[in-house]
Amino acid sequence: MNNKTITQAALRPNAVNVVSCGNSGKLSINGAVISEVVIVTTCEVSLANNLVVYDANIATTNTSAKSINSPSGLVVGQDDGCADVGGAQLLTLGGMNFAADLHVFGSQLIAVGDIEFAANSNGVEGASMIAGGTLSGTSNMTMGFCGSGMEDNFEASYFRLAY
Repeated sequence: MNNKTITQAALRPNAVNVVSCGNSGKLSINGAVISEVVIVTTCEVSLANNLVVYDANIATTNTSAKSINSPSGLVVGQDDGCADVGGAQLLTLGGMNFAADLHVFGSQLIAVGDIEFAANSNGVEGASMIAGGTLSGTSNMTMGFCGSGMEDNFEASYFRLAY
């Protein structure tokens, strides 16, 4: 599929959707919800304001510092009180940048580069964020713990040296 902009309607459910973005190098994912899909791309991915992503994986091989980004109100996973369904995974060989109002529920963000999110990240409950660079959040955040509900997260044995 070759699009600069896609919505849920353009995606095949319960399938891997390989999406290219032409010469622009950028892919916008618009609409209210992205669910029950896997999206694989080489593009920089911009997720729309107030987009909800659940039961989905979005992966890009793009290496830019903002290879997955959203201006405001992105919801990753369903706010379901740590249920064993409804999570999502965002993966990039670059970095992630979320300008404001990020919500993460039972989901995972993995970046080779930095993961940056700004003010008002309320509702972060059951989040796994792994950054090869810096993991940075600013102000007005509320985060909670989930003892379960992280059922589809990617796992790997790794060690980190702290000094």
